[in-house]
Amino acid sequence: MNRKYALVGVSLITISIVLLIFLTSPSVNASSRDWRLDSHSRTIDIDVCVMCTQSGPQGRQGEPGPQGPKGDTGPQGPPGPSTEPPTATVTVVIELICRPGGVPEPDPQFCEKLILPPPSDFTIQVLAGNPIEPFFGSSEGTEVMIESGAYEVILLDAPSEPASNPWSFSDDCIGSIIPDESKICTITTVYEQVGGGGAGPGRPNLSIP
Repeated sequence: MNRKYALVGVSLITISIVLLIFLTSPSVNASSRDWRLDSHSRTIDIDVCVMCTQSGPQGRQGEPGPQGPKGDTGPQGPPGPSTEPPTATVTVVIELICRPGGVPEPDPQFCEKLILPPPSDFTIQVLAGNPIEPFFGSSEGTEVMIESGAYEVILLDAPSEPASNPWSFSDDCIGSIIPDESKICTITTVYEQVGGGGAGPGRPNLSIP
């Protein structure tokens, strides 16, 4: 009986020693540490994945970068509307007429004896929206470019002989003109013989036809 209890006691002691050796061996400790590390690493991975889905505060704006190179020049655009006012044309004509009629005894050589002044002896100006410099008259006509609107042609200077002669202005010497329109102003004077015996050179009279 005592021997049986002794064997059981020895067996228990042997089992205890084997378990103690197994538990204290390096491989068992390493496996245990590995399990703990693996368990801890899984916890870290879960925490990191949860944090990476959350938006953090916005960082400050960075400094502007350097200016880039200048690009190529683009194609030229269409011309814009003109700033010049619309214009029209007035042609001014000086017309000098000589006729011996109008007296009881006309002198056929009246116009040959009379020396008519040239049209260039007359100074003319056109009054319009834009300033126009005075110019000399012409029997062929002088074209003047003016702004559209109201205008008037005036005679600034004329030969003094014959004195106090009236002039005849055509209808288009005053009025209104539209853009791109052309008008002709004719200034006319008629040298006509007066008196019973005819007139000598330099003594004509002017009459409006």
